[in-house]
Amino acid sequence: MIKVLVVVKTLEVNGVSNVIMTYSRNINRELIEMGFATSEHIAESFKSEINNNGDKLFVINNRDSNPIKYIYKLASIVRRNKYDIVHVHGNSALITMELLAAMLGGAKVRIAHSHNTTCNHLQLDKMLRPLFNLCYTKGIACGRAAGEWMFRKRKFTTIHNGIDLGEFTFSEKSRDEIRSQLGLQGKMVIGHVGAFNYQKNHEFLIELFQKHLNIKKDSTLLLVGDGQLREEMEDKVRKKGIEDKVVFYGISNDVKSLMMAMDVFVLPSRFEGLPCVLVEAQALGLSCIVSDAVSQEAALTDNIAFLPLAADLDEWCDRIINFKIPDRQVGSQIAHAQLADKGYDIEISTKALEAIYSNTTKKVEWGAQ
Repeated sequence: MIKVLVVVKTLEVNGVSNVIMTYSRNINRELIEMGFATSEHIAESFKSEINNNGDKLFVINNRDSNPIKYIYKLASIVRRNKYDIVHVHGNSALITMELLAAMLGGAKVRIAHSHNTTCNHLQLDKMLRPLFNLCYTKGIACGRAAGEWMFRKRKFTTIHNGIDLGEFTFSEKSRDEIRSQLGLQGKMVIGHVGAFNYQKNHEFLIELFQKHLNIKKDSTLLLVGDGQLREEMEDKVRKKGIEDKVVFYGISNDVKSLMMAMDVFVLPSRFEGLPCVLVEAQALGLSCIVSDAVSQEAALTDNIAFLPLAADLDEWCDRIINFKIPDRQVGSQIAHAQLADKGYDIEISTKALEAIYSNTTKKVEWGAQ
């Protein structure tokens, strides 16, 4: 039995957390014993799931306010529970704290897993790079761009953010039900799923939607998620006088149903790796309009188009109106075949992760693989 401690800053309902929990649901429990450590909030649904599985869950406070105490606590957890592998998820060298704690705790395999193509703390990332390179023993990334950002010219392994394709199958019945519940019948629904933060660029999305209303007045902007900039965006919508056209849905445990209700998915991110939500949206046969700051690796099906953030809003509006999947049911079926062919099935991704866990515990390797 291989003992693995998965470490992530937060286990709220977001893209990285969903990836982690999807692996947890599909991994071979006869081979792998899972544990989880987080330093901030954890969604109640994830907490219940972890507890019901009999997995250990550690919540360690003070990561930012007292990093030395945090490192000591995490190292103690690793040592006391004799974890073979510590698997740390993040998007920069700031996860050096967790990797250092794993090293001090005696974990022989320390995995750094990259999920993005830049970060909000570039100077600190640069300062920590030398220590980061010493602390991890295996590099994993969700895509090539995310790996090159995190590991530079050092070797890494790409494991795609696979999904349960059977779960993300378009249903006209589910679409009609959720649209009826939300009062969206007969409306064009432009959707977005993501945290309200600088990266996701909601201010651009709101400006774009206001412009779109000049073309198609009977439209709704459906925003799924939460975050530190939500109140600011709500205020922006009120000042524009379009609050009756925008739904701030909040966090949802049933994002797939909400995406079925959408007609177009728009992701104008300032930077992005290969977000799981884009894989899910394409699997559901949903038209996706994304910024060219999103990795081109996200073009996994015929259901996605890229536009520069610098492009005129009229060009974005034109693409939103005209880029349609004629038949969502057929589009979803075609997308499933394309995603499976490119390795975005959770069974394929999980087997790749299990192989890494198994192989790295057989031989301890320092530095990137």
